[in-house]
Amino acid sequence: MKVKVLSTKFTSEEIIDRLEEDYRLFATNNYAIHDYKDSKGFYELDVYLAESADETAFISCLQESYPQLTDFKIDFQNQEDWFNKWKQSLKPIWLTDRFLVDPSMDESEEVKLIRLTPGMAFGTGYHETTRLTAELLEEYAQKGDLMLDLGCGSGILSIMGALLGCTVTAVDIDPLSIEATRENCHKNKVISSVTVMTSNLLESVEGKFRLICSNILYDVLVCLFNDEAKVLKSVIDESSTLIFSGLIMSQYDDFEKLLEENGFSIVKKITEGDWFSIAVKLKKI
Repeated sequence: MKVKVLSTKFTSEEIIDRLEEDYRLFATNNYAIHDYKDSKGFYELDVYLAESADETAFISCLQESYPQLTDFKIDFQNQEDWFNKWKQSLKPIWLTDRFLVDPSMDESEEVKLIRLTPGMAFGTGYHETTRLTAELLEEYAQKGDLMLDLGCGSGILSIMGALLGCTVTAVDIDPLSIEATRENCHKNKVISSVTVMTSNLLESVEGKFRLICSNILYDVLVCLFNDEAKVLKSVIDESSTLIFSGLIMSQYDDFEKLLEENGFSIVKKITEGDWFSIAVKLKKI
């Protein structure tokens, strides 16, 4: 079965919220806003139209309200193709202050909820460095990985790693962080997947890890290379990915040089504001 779909392009990200709240789009029951194919900076609005809909009048209304919209066209798509496109545009949404609606269609797409007791330990998800690390962690973590959370703070990244299927060792030198991580791992029912221990960086760490996350300050990260480079290399191999965060853009060149001197290369860099996070691997010999 074919369905009628109106498509239009735009570049102004600012109108997305307005479009999502537009009663005319809501009345169609089905619409999707997404990145436009491979064109960076472009977005596409697709609207399902009933057979009886007056597309000319509908387009005129949209043009009047949103002059940023261009390239209007009507297409007939397979119903299943349209449904899949619409489904992919759905995002979790807060229904009230206490209820989050998860529109996932299967278990692999489900939203993972992390319960956290705010305390003195760093890491609540509000800071850019935590979000950046989490983004890379989600990309590189694989089920069954042995993960090291170096400077675990509140344990938020350890919990996330466990929820992604990793077996985690969480270390910190701060007793408040150790206490907070244990409490939060219990709260999220992942304590069986997370070993929490006190360590001054890698001092008490043993074993090898496929994934290391370290969201701490530049001056501390530098110690991993200036003083403990051999120790760091003893707990990883060529398949390991190391994620470093807590870094500001003005420190990038110096940190990149330090990595280069110690046989590491950057495989991905992401930024938010003045902060950046990187994923790093050993150079292959």
